[in-house]
Amino acid sequence: MTDKKLKTKKTTKTNTKTNECVKNNNVSSFGMDRDFDFNKIESSFNIELLSNNADNIEFIVDGIDAPFANALRRTIIDEVQTMAIHKAAIYQNTSVINDEILSHRFGLLPIQADPDMFEEWIEGNELNEKNCLKFLLNVKCLRKPEHINTPDLSIKNLINHHVLAENICWIPLGNQAQRFARNPPKVLYPKSLIAKLAENQEIEVELYCVKGIGMEHTKWSPVCSAYYRLLPSVKLSSKISKDDILKIKNICPSHVFDIEDIKNEKRLIVKNESACTNCRACQFLPVEDEEDEMVRISKQNKKYHFTVESVGQM
Repeated sequence: MTDKKLKTKKTTKTNTKTNECVKNNNVSSFGMDRDFDFNKIESSFNIELLSNNADNIEFIVDGIDAPFANALRRTIIDEVQTMAIHKAAIYQNTSVINDEILSHRFGLLPIQADPDMFEEWIEGNELNEKNCLKFLLNVKCLRKPEHINTPDLSIKNLINHHVLAENICWIPLGNQAQRFARNPPKVLYPKSLIAKLAENQEIEVELYCVKGIGMEHTKWSPVCSAYYRLLPSVKLSSKISKDDILKIKNICPSHVFDIEDIKNEKRLIVKNESACTNCRACQFLPVEDEEDEMVRISKQNKKYHFTVESVGQM
């Protein structure tokens, strides 16, 4: 690298006294501050919860920039602890699925258990009731008793043709039966298909769950997906004619606009701004002056709508 390039190279300086990170590059065009101050973010930071259930949570975060929003998204995906199957002791597997693929399937089964109730397991240490959970799967496909002598080989005459998650049983270790009496650990989604067996094929395996994070392996990630979007900003012109009010309201597929009677006069209002998808259908209506926009659509630079889809563990 030449001396000229070294002089013009962008650098980052950190001031430990003020807890600020100053970047020598131009980010003002993106609506972001050049100075990153934790105290400033703390004073403007706000979370509004929109919905929350076992499978999905939506919330709005206000007062942050894109790097902070992305860091929050990555933290949700990679750094939240959960329990997952980490070791599989396969004693019998005569199915068509080889041991490696079968073990991988076990690892991706979501386990309902509180990770705070367990110690962190370190590779090489003993697995015990303080740092792991034990499950057992022992399934053999057999012909139904009433069809033992029938020549029909269809699967309707078989037992345990489908190996499901509900066939996996929890085996308490030590005093775990008393510790988890109110909420026993289990495999979520009991109808999840693990394998298919033919007659006389069987699977016998012991499974051990330990605590971990998604950064180490995706089987510990508590979410299917976590994403965000900037909330839209919809502004109306004061020059909208009475004829255009109904056109704008009806042309919007997301029902963002509504009409209200204010002092015996119909006026267009923004009823549901967050529903705007930026399709800009309302801006395609013909106007006399091209510079006069009836509807102006933009983004709110520091307001993010997060959607997190859980696998049901948390």
